[in-house]
Amino acid sequence: MPRLVDVRTLLDSLVAGVNWVIADGGPQALTLRAVAREVNLSPATILHHYESLDRLIGIAAYQSADEHVAAIRFRILGEGVAAFLPYTSEDLVLMRAWLAWLELWRSAANVESAITDARRQELALLAEVTSYTLAGDDLHLLMACIDGLRVAVCAPDRPLGLPAARQQLSACTSRFGADPTPLTKR
Repeated sequence: MPRLVDVRTLLDSLVAGVNWVIADGGPQALTLRAVAREVNLSPATILHHYESLDRLIGIAAYQSADEHVAAIRFRILGEGVAAFLPYTSEDLVLMRAWLAWLELWRSAANVESAITDARRQELALLAEVTSYTLAGDDLHLLMACIDGLRVAVCAPDRPLGLPAARQQLSACTSRFGADPTPLTKR
């Protein structure tokens, strides 16, 4: 008997599957079979709905980028600059996936627009949370510090602890003369 697929939740499941595959194995692990196995569907079912793995990856990039930026935007008032770093173990998995999306950004044309737009939004949010005290190179340098801390907390061997990463980010933000405290506590 054929398996019925609810197309309303299919995309959400597939995006979660794509993110889990790239969080676990990196961009090189992203195959149609790996995604299908993760979401318990046949590769043929995925192809029926999305035509190709490249198309699915492009769609997943847009949804993942939107969710990444939305999560920062949601946390920014209460956490300040620290909202750019993971907070929970689930956030760590999502951050590993985000780092994989950034790696795919280098080589996959179908994700370029989504990730470029998300990076612009991240910079805009960083400018906002630092009360627009940083501009140009300083803003990009603080974003580079955040990216480095993201990599450090997601490292497979001896990752930097989340509390230490937050302390380092606070110190880095202060060195730039920006206020690292949450907007609601200023």
